[in-house]
Amino acid sequence: IFLPAEEQRRVAEVSLKVADESGVWHDPIVTELSPLINYYSAETYHNDYYQNNPEQPYCQYVVRPKVDKFVKQFRNRLKEGVVE
Repeated sequence: IFLPAEEQRRVAEVSLKVADESGVWHDPIVTELSPLINYYSAETYHNDYYQNNPEQPYCQYVVRPKVDKFVKQFRNRLKEGVVE
């Protein structure tokens, strides 16, 4: 996770700890937290790619199963209307 501010690092560290201790995953979470430097916004067509291209094979076979697993585990923490 690339973080632009120290406060975001603190929030990310707490979130990772909570997720790691949830027991959802068998192995420890090994996500790296790094400062965000030399950032450039992506072209507009990259924004919301999964939402705008759900029929693409990568979205169907790689992204969707991960989204489904996340929603199943954390549905009670998601805002209404975030997930179909």
